[in-house]
Amino acid sequence: MNGKMGVYKLIRRRVIWLIGQWIAVKFKSDLRPLLYEVILSLMQDPDLVYLESIFGLLFQLLQQVTECDTKMQVLHVISCVIERVHIQIRPYAGCLVQYLPLLWKQSEDHNMLRCAILTTLIHLVQGLGAESRNLYSFLLPVIQLSTDVLVTLENSPAITPELLRIFPNMSALFDKELFSITAELEQYVL
Repeated sequence: MNGKMGVYKLIRRRVIWLIGQWIAVKFKSDLRPLLYEVILSLMQDPDLVYLESIFGLLFQLLQQVTECDTKMQVLHVISCVIERVHIQIRPYAGCLVQYLPLLWKQSEDHNMLRCAILTTLIHLVQGLGAESRNLYSFLLPVIQLSTDVLVTLENSPAITPELLRIFPNMSALFDKELFSITAELEQYVL
């Protein structure tokens, strides 16, 4: 029953439903712990059973490899894992959260590696949700460096159609940020 195919997930859910219907019948109390273990094993996603070891090994590999291209590939796989498991990554992400600032500094001359780090950060922030605050001391300067529109405008010889296309996006960003800031201020005031 621990198959990875969608059919097995449906069967596992149906078995849990049947157990729920059946439990209403008098059930020996000494068998309940065994029943609870069976239900828990049926509810677990088989992919998540290996998450801790997979993520730990990928992180070790990321630290051990020296080639920029290899680091990029490992970061890509880590990003895919984080994207797949989303919030379930939270218990295992601490080591990566601590390592990414160091990797960012080491990759100063490797823009492609920095792009891979940015992609990983996007997925990590989505997976961590509110817990991504722990990343702000590193994340916010990276965002600022990556999106410094003012520097681009100051160094532009002329306003081009490409530069003008930035502004609609900027107003949406400002509107969203203003709404978010207003909502947070209301929470503090109330």
